[in-house]
Amino acid sequence: SDYRIKLPRNVTEDKNRRLLALYERKLKAAPDIHDTLALMALPMSVASNSPRHRVEAAFRIAGLSKFFGDRITTFEDVARGKPAPDVYLEAAKRARVTTGSCLVIEDSKAGVASAVAAGCHVIGFTGLAHDGAALGRSLSRLGARKVVNRHADLPAAIAAALRL
Repeated sequence: SDYRIKLPRNVTEDKNRRLLALYERKLKAAPDIHDTLALMALPMSVASNSPRHRVEAAFRIAGLSKFFGDRITTFEDVARGKPAPDVYLEAAKRARVTTGSCLVIEDSKAGVASAVAAGCHVIGFTGLAHDGAALGRSLSRLGARKVVNRHADLPAAIAAALRL
């Protein structure tokens, strides 16, 4: 569509620079996430609808890189981003596993739809949502088998899912 708006040539670069500067000043890891991830005795990957540079910057600043290393797949690596299944299919391929053996923790409707369409098992996470109850209902309707609200509840939810 043509809105006849002329944006400055460097608008995207300026936005990215400002966002990363904001990350440097304000971004903090969610409460309990380091402890929760440290408890996981499973290989973990990331499948994100954000640009790779943003994911890598956020993980570096929040101290999460050590948990995932180079196991990051973004929409930039596939033809279609979420809610299409492509990013999860590619992440599983890179990890050399089937999507049916993947357990996904997702905090968005598009992400749950994507993971379910890829054939993954999904736990919904609502701990950072403004209206966690409403989001939880949506994630369940889209196919999340369980929904949790706190990072500290993830290990038990994951253990239960692995027993299925």
